[in-house]
Order: sequence, then C-alpha cells, then structure tokens
Amino acid sequence: MDLRYVQSFVTTVECGSIAEAARRLDLTAAAVAARLKALEDELGTQLLKRSGRGVKATAAGLNIFDRARNILRAERDLRALANERVQLGELRLGSFVSALTTVLPPALRRLYAANPDLSVSVVSNASVELCRMVAAGELGAAVVVEPQFA
Repeated sequence: MDLRYVQSFVTTVECGSIAEAARRLDLTAAAVAARLKALEDELGTQLLKRSGRGVKATAAGLNIFDRARNILRAERDLRALANERVQLGELRLGSFVSALTTVLPPALRRLYAANPDLSVSVVSNASVELCRMVAAGELGAAVVVEPQFA
C-alpha cells in the first residue's frame, strides 16, 4: 500500500474536497482522484462519496480514517528516528480563515524558533467548529473568534 495514497485519503476527508486536498498536497485534483481510486481498488471498497464539489467518507472510509491518520503519524516518527532527530511531537492547530494570514504566521515563526523539531499541522474552519474539535480532542489548540455561546 502506497502511503501517499493514504495521505491523499486523509487530507481529502479532512478538507471535504478533492480540489482543496490537491492544493494542500501540491498536486492536481486529477492526481488526487487517481490516488483515491487506486486506494479504493486496492482495499476493494468505496471510501468516499462524491457529491457536487464535496466529498464525504463512506462507512468504510470512516472505519479506517483514524487508523490511516495514525499510520501517517507513525511513518513520520519512523523517519525522525531513522534520522536520529528527537521529534517533540505533533501539534494540531486550528484557525479561522483570516487568522491564517495575519495572526498565525508570526506565532508559528516564534513557535518554530523555540521548537525546531515540533511538527505542526493547521486546520482551517469556522470558530464554532474549531471549538468543537478542541473539546473533542481532535485539535490541541485553536485560534478562534469569541464564540457566541457560553
């Protein structure tokens, strides 16, 4: 199994869109779609339901999503160990869209300067959804606009 195909699957589910996943992976949408099709063929089941411009994981896709994400983390850890670098870990950070270009870049520069081996992944979403993701343990922290609920 090609881990690049697994990465394409995980990124597509996280984005909810093949086009957005392609932008994040620096690939064409056709290349991501081909990877997803190859993974589905290899596993013998449909992993994504395509509807309009978006995609959602099928029951089979949801069954493997967390394990696929864990496999990708384990692969990163394995590479770090092979290079004899001590990996501090991974920070999953959420941010509302406008903070991606204003608040986040200087904060990430300071964070990387202090912790060069830290792996940070950033998810963009609405503040309410980001708060839910932090509460569910899906994100370690989030930059949000003050929520309209207690």
